[in-house]
Formats: sequence, structure tokens, C-alpha cells
Amino acid sequence: MLPVVQQLLVLQDRDQRIRNLSKDLKDIPNLQKRAHLRLADDEAAVAEALGKVREVELKIKNLELDIQTRKNTIVRLKDQQFATRKNEEFRAMGNEIERYGKEVFNLEDQELELMEQLETVKPALSEAQQRLNATKASVQEEIHELGERAKAIEVRLGDLRAERLNLAGPIEPGASPPTTASSKARAMPPWCS
Repeated sequence: MLPVVQQLLVLQDRDQRIRNLSKDLKDIPNLQKRAHLRLADDEAAVAEALGKVREVELKIKNLELDIQTRKNTIVRLKDQQFATRKNEEFRAMGNEIERYGKEVFNLEDQELELMEQLETVKPALSEAQQRLNATKASVQEEIHELGERAKAIEVRLGDLRAERLNLAGPIEPGASPPTTASSKARAMPPWCS
């Protein structure tokens, strides 16, 4: 094989490596973006689970306030009941006290149901947080590796470009292959197109 042809093949190999490494370098920001999107998905899952937990906790707090209000009303009615002198008012207040007592009982049942619901929602939050922590570690590691990879590719590209310049120097200008698309089309025989 002629030395010029051999040098051109080596030069072509370096050009191909430079193109491939440049493409890899351009892909790194997209890979980093995908990693951040995975992290955002897990953060959204944690936020959703946390929202459900807070919603149930808020319902429990509201029920506790309703229960306490009714208990306070019962105490107030009992005080008024003992201060009254008429039997009809005494019985009416007794009926109100009984009604409020039933409401307290029903509200406490609802509170227990919500507490059970809270116990079923909390594990989902815990699981989502564990997945998020694992994803965070994975994404941080991946981004770090991608950064290191980008640095290594840039160094390798610099080396390849310098090597290409050294290789291209001794080759005669007329011996290099055409580089434009139109000259490539003219250089190819008609049966190849």
C-alpha cells in the first residue's frame, strides 16, 4: 500500500474518532437532563404522597376540633341544666346533651377510621422517600460520571486534533480526499449513487 494512502486512512480514522467523540460530548447534556427528569418524577411522587398524608392529618385535626367543641358544649349545657328550675327545660337540655354525646361518639369513630387510613398512607410516603433518596444518589453519581466523561472526551479530542494536524502536515494537498458534499458526489461513480 502506498504511504500516502496509508496516511490518508490513518487521517480518516482520526477524523471519524473526532466526529464520534464530538457527538458523545454533545449527548452528555441530554443524558444529564434525563437524569434530572428521573429525579423530578420521584420528587413529584414524594410530594403527592406527602399531600395525601397531610390531607388525612388535616381531616383528623378538624374532627378533633369538632369533638372538642361538642364536649365543651356538653359541659356548658350540663352547667345550664343544673341551673334551670323548669322540668321541661331540664329535659330539653338533657336531650341536647344526649344528642351531642352521640355526635361525639360518631365523630370519634370517624377519627379512628381516619387514623387507620393514615397508617395505610404513611408507608407509601416512606417508600416514595426511600426511592427518592436512592434516585438522588444514583443521579448525583451519574451526573458526576458524565462530568468526568465530558472532561476525558475533551482531553481526548484535543489529543486527536493535535495528532490529526501532525498527520495531515506531511500529506500532499492534492492527495487529501474531497470534504464537501458536492465534491463527494462528483467523486463517486454514477452506479454507486
